Amino acid sequence: RGLIIPSGNDSANVIAANVARRAENDDSISFAKCEDIFTELMNKKAQELGAGHSHFSNAHGYHADDHYTTAMDMALISKAFMENPTLEEIANERSFVGNGADNMFTTDESVKTQDYAWRSHNLLITGGEYNYSNASGIKTGFTKKSGRCLVSACERDGKVLIAVTLNAPDDWNDHKKLYDYGFSLYSKC
Repeated sequence: RGLIIPSGNDSANVIAANVARRAENDDSISFAKCEDIFTELMNKKAQELGAGHSHFSNAHGYHADDHYTTAMDMALISKAFMENPTLEEIANERSFVGNGADNMFTTDESVKTQDYAWRSHNLLITGGEYNYSNASGIKTGFTKKSGRCLVSACERDGKVLIAVTLNAPDDWNDHKKLYDYGFSLYSKC
């Protein structure tokens, strides 16, 4: 939730370290080594999904010369993301208020957990002028080099479309137009 709802790239680092340490069955691995292990896993998974025009060099998405992707690859990765019921549910959440660990550690006083109040940055799902009926998150992003990036999904009449825009200053309206266009084509089939 910390990664998806508020687009928390700090959460990406925590997830990367956890996954890498589990994959290697070694809790003592340094964060730098975890990042190497995790990005290797990310690149392998991207290839398995057919996202062959991507190379990831970090978990958080900030600029690196050897960190790149395409809109098509992001769509392929997002399709796999949305096939996971838990991730799909989180992508649809406009906000989350609660304990970050779901109170799993309430009996262990040595573990400190925190309550969070997150609100989605995805204006397609949070209401207002950019709201689009039946849209779901997936991920917002921004860096100086890549500009505004947005990956979202939308379901209508049992059909799910995924829209990806990279370096799109008007991404919210672009996604609404892409969905209008895409669903108009489905109605003609």
